[in-house]
Amino acid sequence: MFLSESPLLLIFILGVIISLIGIGIKDHNPGVVTMGVGLLIMIYVIIQKAIEVFGY
Repeated sequence: MFLSESPLLLIFILGVIISLIGIGIKDHNPGVVTMGVGLLIMIYVIIQKAIEVFGY
């Protein structure tokens, strides 16, 4: 069961890492864009997991 969730987990962790990198360089435009991309990745994974758990 855990192995079936590993792609979503890896994508979520990647989103968190990208957001943290964006926070580190938030004084510049690329930092803000990086934080936004990380946030979008995390939202995507959360929505996919909710669809998987609750069905649609």
